[in-house]
Amino acid sequence: MRVVLAQPSFEDFYATPHRLSALGGFSIKALLEAQGHRVLFINFPLTSDKQRPGALPDWAGHILPCLADERGPVSYFTRWSRWGPEPEEAARIILSHEPDFILISLFAHAYGEEVLSLARACRRISGKVRIPLAVGGAGVTVHPGPFVDEPAIDLVLAGEGEVLFRENRLEELRIREGGDKLIRAGRYCSSDEMVPVISETTGGKTHRQAATLLSRGCPRGCRFCSNRLTQGEALRRITPDRMAGEFASFLNRPDPRGIRKLTLDLEDDNLLLDRTYFREILRTFRSLWERAGRGRDELFFTAENGLDYELLDGDFLDELIGLGFRQFNFSLAVTDPALREREKRFFSLDRWRSHLSQLEKGGIPSVSYFICGLEGDSRESTARTLRLLYDAPTQIGISLFYPVPGLEGFQGTDPYGGRHWGLSRGSMAYPWTGSLDTVSLVTAFRLARLLNLMKNSGEASRHEELIGTILREKILYTYDGHKKKIPVPFQDGDLVSSVLGGITFPRTR
Repeated sequence: MRVVLAQPSFEDFYATPHRLSALGGFSIKALLEAQGHRVLFINFPLTSDKQRPGALPDWAGHILPCLADERGPVSYFTRWSRWGPEPEEAARIILSHEPDFILISLFAHAYGEEVLSLARACRRISGKVRIPLAVGGAGVTVHPGPFVDEPAIDLVLAGEGEVLFRENRLEELRIREGGDKLIRAGRYCSSDEMVPVISETTGGKTHRQAATLLSRGCPRGCRFCSNRLTQGEALRRITPDRMAGEFASFLNRPDPRGIRKLTLDLEDDNLLLDRTYFREILRTFRSLWERAGRGRDELFFTAENGLDYELLDGDFLDELIGLGFRQFNFSLAVTDPALREREKRFFSLDRWRSHLSQLEKGGIPSVSYFICGLEGDSRESTARTLRLLYDAPTQIGISLFYPVPGLEGFQGTDPYGGRHWGLSRGSMAYPWTGSLDTVSLVTAFRLARLLNLMKNSGEASRHEELIGTILREKILYTYDGHKKKIPVPFQDGDLVSSVLGGITFPRTR
């Protein structure tokens, strides 16, 4: 059977390499090919090197007052864009391959509108020829309802693909006229069933960049995290020998630019829950790399989704550096005591500071991430967190809270309470919990960028006048398109004053 598997285009203010890795799509491709199907996987966001600027949708009007035609180090997101072709163009590409079956994968529910648009376009163009069309992926699994209700979609697949396509062979799936088109996986896949995938993402100038996922599931149950909704609470790991086989295969893929260095991002949420396994995998990758004649200093690891610093100690931190980690992302989530109790997260200030001190001595950079806008958050708690991170030897990573269907407070048939699902993009700064409004959320984001700028002495010196004006007037400024200094159009003055009060420049520690 000829299958076209597609990851659709998406619209947002920004894209990151790990958003484009399409690990789920590549695993389904491998699984279906092993069953004898001919599969073409089209990762539409990567089919063009250029993003396509577009108009901000009507449903995003709440953020318009906070946006400006601006540039520079304290700006918010400025250009709404599309990554990949329009639905009609994408549909024509899919249908040009004359598929017997179309599968569309959705990595996040917030981008579900793109799936519906692509499915409708496929139906319009194919006319009377009804090619079976199914949708699946994490974004579908958390809330299948909108996809079940869409007439252009024949089958809705909820759950892990390794189970779905073993329990339901593709040639046995049929268009269910008038029947229930939702198919749910009856279980989670076992470690032996997980398909190992290493996906090359956007290439840098000096490093190839790729991503992989070593494990699934999480037993920790944090209220704001959707991992358990799609992967369950049991931690499952791809066996080291199978992961080694995938890495060896990846090493045989030549880079046409002749770049030898590789940065491999490990997308797992909870790598440190099994330290023995984590260590074995990293050692295996490094051994295979060096046996292939590659230089030891040409392989690096990152964990963009963050490492839980609570599960680290000094010796293991040194070991990870020795194995190739060149930056550490720490997932703090929350630092305020009241919020920690509510969100079931713990924060050991001493342990975190100890790790940062160790990294600073070794010249290893770090980013410490927190979530802004959780239920119970406030200007005061946000200001305390920003100041805490500013005073520490780490870059500040701020994540604006966004809901996923199934999380507490966002359940049922209408998890968003009548609001457009596109608002659940983090970049929308939508006040989902009511703890902070959009202006305060965007102000916090800008402040995080400002504080990071002040930590970077080289960059800060280039923007000395901008920083000085902001600190003196306690008003955020930015640059317009002509590099002229202008005040930010809408900002939370109380939050700005709380964060910047008492800060001097140049920065001293």
